[in-house]
Amino acid sequence: MTNPANVQSPGLRAAAPSRPGLRPAGTRPTPARNASQNAFAQALAQANAQNQLFRNQLNSAGAAASATSALPYAQQSGLPIELQSLSLFNSAVAAPAATLKLPGGFGQMVDQAAKKYGVDPALIAAVMETESKFNPDAVSGAGARGLMQLMPATARGLGVTNASDPLQNVLGGAKLLGQLSQKYNGNLELTLAAYNAGSGAVDKHGGIPPYAETRKYVPLVLAAYERSKAQVGTTAPATPATPGTGR
Repeated sequence: MTNPANVQSPGLRAAAPSRPGLRPAGTRPTPARNASQNAFAQALAQANAQNQLFRNQLNSAGAAASATSALPYAQQSGLPIELQSLSLFNSAVAAPAATLKLPGGFGQMVDQAAKKYGVDPALIAAVMETESKFNPDAVSGAGARGLMQLMPATARGLGVTNASDPLQNVLGGAKLLGQLSQKYNGNLELTLAAYNAGSGAVDKHGGIPPYAETRKYVPLVLAAYERSKAQVGTTAPATPATPGTGR
């Protein structure tokens, strides 16, 4: 005869302990990510965090100045009301974009190249910083030269006859960025990846190629780009860039 004390109520019956290592039925294992993918994801997340910080700082500065900047110049200047309507500055006039202050005084060259090829000057400066640290005499182990680190074949294709000449080099790099940006419909990450690894590699892999240098390069330029934009207070659209290896 069964002892009632040994019978458990259905509602109190203990569930069977789960077996470690087993997945619930109907689920799939999460694919493992290799070290290169994890490193790139972390670097890109860090660059995006820095970008958001710069945007927040710019928004705060803009909000603080909005009360004043929204007024016509005549009112800002404190002219008497009866003279404000006579002021030559009473109409809103867009101020010219500030020239980037770059090491070596290359800001005007960057502006010239940006206007000629429709590329954001802050992006050109970011590529220049990442590629050569603003050194016009820089030469990579692969043979890339100058501020924008143009490979000889790439330079010839861009019409650059002397890659060691700073102006020609900057114009060539800006031209390449503009071409790549158009090819990839303004996608900044793909533009930068193609500048570094070549558009053939980007097309072959359908995105940023799995090269350690390229996956490190893209976040570096993105972070430098945000710093350059913060300097001139712009939020201009993104543009492409090119490294000194393997174009």
